[in-house]
Amino acid sequence: MTVIKSVPDKKHPVIGLKNFVFDPSVSRLLPLPQAHRFKALPLFLIEGRLSVAMTDPDNIELLDEIARITGCEIAPVSVDAGDINSFIARAYGCNKGDIITDYRNEIRDEFNSISVLNLLLEKAVFHLASDLHLEKSGKEVRIRMRIDGALIEIKPYDTALHEEVISRIKVICGMDIAEQRLPQEGKSIWSGGGKEIDLRIVILPSVAGETAVIRLLNPVNIRKNIEHLGFSDSFTAGYRKLIEKRQGMILICGPTGSGKTTTLYTTIQELDLSANKAISVEDPCEYRLQELTQLEVNRDIGFDYAAGLKAVLRADPDIIMLGEIRDRETAHIALEAAMTGHLVFSTLHTTSSVSAVYRLIEMNLPAFMIVDSLLLVLTQRLVRKNCEYCRTEREIGDQEKITLRNMGVTVSVHYETRGCSRCGGTGFNGRTVLYEALNINDAVRKMIVLGKGEDEIRTEALKSGFIPMGANSTALIESGTISLAEVLQHLRES
Repeated sequence: MTVIKSVPDKKHPVIGLKNFVFDPSVSRLLPLPQAHRFKALPLFLIEGRLSVAMTDPDNIELLDEIARITGCEIAPVSVDAGDINSFIARAYGCNKGDIITDYRNEIRDEFNSISVLNLLLEKAVFHLASDLHLEKSGKEVRIRMRIDGALIEIKPYDTALHEEVISRIKVICGMDIAEQRLPQEGKSIWSGGGKEIDLRIVILPSVAGETAVIRLLNPVNIRKNIEHLGFSDSFTAGYRKLIEKRQGMILICGPTGSGKTTTLYTTIQELDLSANKAISVEDPCEYRLQELTQLEVNRDIGFDYAAGLKAVLRADPDIIMLGEIRDRETAHIALEAAMTGHLVFSTLHTTSSVSAVYRLIEMNLPAFMIVDSLLLVLTQRLVRKNCEYCRTEREIGDQEKITLRNMGVTVSVHYETRGCSRCGGTGFNGRTVLYEALNINDAVRKMIVLGKGEDEIRTEALKSGFIPMGANSTALIESGTISLAEVLQHLRES
C-alpha cells in the first residue's frame, strides 16, 4: 500500500513508493531522459492535475518545465533522493532493447493491427524517438526506433500482421490501400497522453514487401527558449542581440537531423511576434506556432520555395522563415529581402559555416548582396550525451593528441561509457549541440568582395576570432558531457 504522510517541517508531503504500482500511461507523460535529469516521476493524473514525486519539489523552474512538457498542472510531492533512481527504473523499465517484451501482454484492448500500431507509436513517443521504422526483410519483420540519433532495434510483431499494419497506416494517412507498386507519402496526427503528435509517413515498395517509415514531430522538441538549445552563454548573448536587428539574414546549416529546424522554431518563438508580422515557407510545416503564418510548399501545383517567397514579400512581413535555400533563384530573393528591411532566417545543407558562404558565392550571387545581407552562419550537429552514471575518465596518449590537434581538438582527457540500467545499456542519455558560428564581419566581407576561395575565407575568419567546431568541442569533451568518438565522427563528416 502506498502511504502519503505529512511532515510538519516540510512544505510538501513525503510519499513512500516501495509497493507502488506505476501506471505506464502516466509515467510516460514525462520522457525518461527528463525523469532522470529532473529526479522526478509522475504518479497520478486526476482531472488534468499531475502528481509528481520529486527530490526538489520547491524548484519553481523545474515545476514549470515539467508542466510545459506534460501539459498538466503539477502537484509535487517529496521523495527521498536515495530512492528516486530505483523508482524511475521500475516505472520506465531498464533496457531500451526491451521497449516491448510481449505485444499481447502490453495491449489491453483487442489485439489487432490497430492496437499494435498504437502501441508502437506510444512507445516511440514515450522514448522521444524521432522516427519509427517498420521493415520487411525476407520472411522477417524488423522494427526499429531512432532514439538520440541512433537506431534501436526492438522486438518485432508477428510477420502475419505486417500487411495489416501497413494497410492501417495507409488508412490513417488517406493513402491508396491497393497501391503496392509505387512509393506513397502521407501525414496524420496521433493523440495520446494528452498530446497530439504530427506524423509524416512514407511507404516504400521494397522487393521483400512494403516498408513504412514514420517521422514523429513531437512538440517537446521545440525548446522553451534559446538557453535550452545547448549553446554557450557567450554565444547565446550575442545571438540574442543579433536577432533583434530589423533586417539581415541568419543561416543555420548542417546535415539532415542536426537540429536546424529546432533552432529555427526556438529562435522564432523568442521574437516579438505580437508586434511583428512573421511568415514562413516550409516543406513541410513540421510544427505549428500560433502567431506565425505558415505556408507549405506544394510542387505539384507549382508552389515551390521561390514562388512562396515572392508571395510572402507582398504580404508586408517583418520576419521571414524559409525552410531551406536550394537554388539560386530562392537565394537571390531571400538575400534581396534581407537587404530591404526584412529579418530572414533560413537553412543550407552544408558541412561548415565557411562552406555555406562559399556555396552562396558558387551560386553566382552578387558579392554586394551577400556582404550587405548576411549576418551570421551557424553550423551545428546533434551529438549524444554521455550517461553520467557509467562514464569513466581516460587519459589521451601523446600520439592521439597529435592526431586530434590536426583536427582542431585539444584535450588531455576524455570519457568513455560502458552502458548501465539508467541509460538502457547504450552509454548515452539525450543529446546536445556541437556548433560553430561565423559572424560576417569586415574581414570576411572583404574576402567575399575580393572573390577569394573557401580556404582563404576560413584563414581570415580564424584571424578575426572564428572558433571552428573542433575547438568548440573541447570543454564538452573534458567535462565528460560528450565522448571523443562522437565528436570525431562529426568532424570527419565536415
